[in-house]
Amino acid sequence: MKFINVIREGDFVRLKSLSQLEKEFGKGQKGGVIGSLFFGGDTENIGSTFFVYEKVKEELGNVLRIKKIKNSILLDSILFYAENNGISHDNEDDEVMFEKQIVDAVLINGKWHQADTDLNVLL
Repeated sequence: MKFINVIREGDFVRLKSLSQLEKEFGKGQKGGVIGSLFFGGDTENIGSTFFVYEKVKEELGNVLRIKKIKNSILLDSILFYAENNGISHDNEDDEVMFEKQIVDAVLINGKWHQADTDLNVLL
């Protein structure tokens, strides 16, 4: 099992930077949602594709605290929700929603671990 799979509500995660995402998944394309980027480009394998929404773009490279985790039937993925680090306005939702591909590292027991690292390193 990998560290990405043990994230719980209240945990801290560090998101990948835009340059990390582009290095790993190629240049993001403008997504269907205003201000979003689409990565993966493989419409045959929906599991390899994901969006970086506008609010998430502002938080790339930052540390966020997980607020809730939900399964998405529509995207066939797990969605992480965190509070944004910026100023929120009265009429705006202050949550940042992202998929696992965007998570770079997870803070476990006071130490940062790469999200795709196997938990066996703790043994």
